[in-house]
Amino acid sequence: MNRYALLVLVAGALTMAGAAGFARYAFPLLLPDMREALNATYGHMGMMVTVNNIGYVITASLGGFISARYGMRRVIFVSMALAGIMTVATGLAPAIEFALVMQFLVGLSAGGAVIPAMGLAGGSFEPRQRGLATGIVVAGFPLSMLLSSIFLPVVLSGLGAGSWRYGWIILGVLVITMGTINLIIIRDRPPGRAAESGPEVQQATPATRTNWGLLYKNRTIWLLCVINLTIGLSAGIFTTFFVAYLVDQRGLPTSVAASAWGLVGLMGIVSGMFWGYISDKAGRRLGLAACYYCYTTAIFVLTFVTIPGAEYASGLLGGMAFTGGMAICVALLSDTVGPGLASAGFGLISLFFNAGQVISPSLAGIIIDSTGTFVASLIASTLLCFLSATLCLFLRPPKLEDAL
Repeated sequence: MNRYALLVLVAGALTMAGAAGFARYAFPLLLPDMREALNATYGHMGMMVTVNNIGYVITASLGGFISARYGMRRVIFVSMALAGIMTVATGLAPAIEFALVMQFLVGLSAGGAVIPAMGLAGGSFEPRQRGLATGIVVAGFPLSMLLSSIFLPVVLSGLGAGSWRYGWIILGVLVITMGTINLIIIRDRPPGRAAESGPEVQQATPATRTNWGLLYKNRTIWLLCVINLTIGLSAGIFTTFFVAYLVDQRGLPTSVAASAWGLVGLMGIVSGMFWGYISDKAGRRLGLAACYYCYTTAIFVLTFVTIPGAEYASGLLGGMAFTGGMAICVALLSDTVGPGLASAGFGLISLFFNAGQVISPSLAGIIIDSTGTFVASLIASTLLCFLSATLCLFLRPPKLEDAL
C-alpha cells in the first residue's frame, strides 16, 4: 500500500465524518429541544430528515460526473463548505420552515462530497483489500456520531435556553473544518511516484458507452438497488426516531438515550472494517446478508424488548451493522463493474437508499403523530430490514479472484 493510498483513507474518513456524519446524521439529539422551541411536530422532525435526503438524492447520482469534470479535490471541498454553512444556518432558524429549507440545501451539498470520496476509496485497493479499505473510510461516519453523542449533551445541558442552536453551529463549523483538511490532502493526480507503487489509485473519469452498459445491464447492480431501497426505508425510521422513542415514549433520561445512541457511533467505527473484512474472506453476498440480519435484530430489540439495558443492546447491535452494508456495497461495486465505474455505481444505489430515507421518516412521523405511539413505525422498520437481509442471499456477485 503506497503513501497516497493511505492519505485517501484519511481523506475519505474525514469526508464521511463531515458530510455524512455531522451534516446528516448527528442531529437527532438536537431534535427534541428544537421541536419544542419552534413549536414543531414529529412530522416536522421527520420532514427534516426527508428534505435532507431529497437534496442528497439529487446530487448523489451526479457526484461521479461532477468530480470527473471539475476534480475530486475541488468538488469535495466546495460541497463540504456549503454543507457546513447551511448547517450553521439551520441553527439560526427563526421557524421550522426556514430550517427545512436549510436542511434541503445541506443534503444537496453533502451528496457532492460523499459519492466521489467513496468511489475513490473503492478504486484505490486490490479486490482482496477493498472491503477492509472501504470499511476504514466509512468508519469516519459513525465516529462523528459518537463524538456528537458526547459533546452535544454537554452543549444542551450547559448553555441553557436555545442551546440546540449552538449545537447546529458547532456541527457546521466541524464540517467546514474537515472540508478544508480534505482540500490539503486530496490530489486530483497522485503526486510523484506515489501512484506508481502498489495498486493504482483510480480517479473518476468519464465513462464510455460500453462501460455504462456494464453498469445498467447488470442484474446484481439492480438487485443491490432494491436492497438499498428497503434498507433505506428501515434505517430512516431507526436513525431518526431512536432517541425520541427512548425519551418520549419509554421515558428514559436524555443522557441514557444519548449514551445508547453513542453506542451506535462507537460500534459503527468498527462496523465497516469488520463486515468489510468478513466479506473479503467469506464473500460479499453472505457478508452483506449477515450484516443486515444483525441490523434487524437491533431494531427488533428496540421495538419489543423493554427490560433495563435493552436500549444499549439495540445501540450496540445497530452500531455493529451500521456502516457494514455501505462498505460491502462499495467493494462489491468495484468487484462487479471495476473501479472506474464504482463512483457512478455507488451514486445509483445511493439514489435508492436515500429514496427510502426520503419516504420513511416523514411518513413515520405522521403515523406517530396520529397514533401517539412509535411502535407501528418501528415494526415496519424491523420487517423492512429483515426483507433487505433476505434479498442479499439472492445476490450473485463475481468471485473475488475474478473481480475487476
